[in-house]
Amino acid sequence: MGAHGHPEGPTLPMNRIAWAVLVPLAVATLVGLVLLWPSATPPTAQPPAPEFKGVVLALQGEECTGEQTGPPSSCGTVTARITTPEGDREIEAPLSRSPSAPDLSVGDEVVVAASESPDGPIYGVVDHQRGSELVVVLVALALALVAFGRWRGFTALVGLAITFGVLFAFIVPAVIAGSSPVLVALVGASLITLTVLYLTHGVSLPTTVAVLGTMTALASRRACPS
Repeated sequence: MGAHGHPEGPTLPMNRIAWAVLVPLAVATLVGLVLLWPSATPPTAQPPAPEFKGVVLALQGEECTGEQTGPPSSCGTVTARITTPEGDREIEAPLSRSPSAPDLSVGDEVVVAASESPDGPIYGVVDHQRGSELVVVLVALALALVAFGRWRGFTALVGLAITFGVLFAFIVPAVIAGSSPVLVALVGASLITLTVLYLTHGVSLPTTVAVLGTMTALASRRACPS
């Protein structure tokens, strides 16, 4: 009778204790989220240079002349056709020879940045277009994760999306708006812990204990930042 009467007896009180501690932490996280949520993102001091998609039409190399204190930076020109809101146009940009510059060939799809100057816009080729390649890689990784992990893999993807959402929608804007970085990080990490762990591992006593342990560690780091 003792061996078969109530096998889950010890688990039920522990479950209640865990939830009794977890619910106030969840409420505190939501309160912190509301209080620290940025009302508006302050404008940056200098807007980034506009970038346009383009195609390399021609390359004209020249011998680098003059004294060079470092690696040559601009020897020749590159002609490209870029797409702007006003339509397509042909532009010329310096052909960079620095080690970090992209290796260009005629027909390459590139990204061109424009900056204003008293003599008119100045263009520069900053990189190759990599958007489509990155999308293909991300889709392949997502399909592989779902294929091997099934439902657990899908929930892991959703948890990853939630993590990036909290990071870019709350943590980064709140820090830029002037809120305490430590408090923002604590609230954001608590929110990610509460949602992602339950989403990927389900509602259970082991998951609740893992959440409590993670949030306790976060709180201890807040109390003792050193």
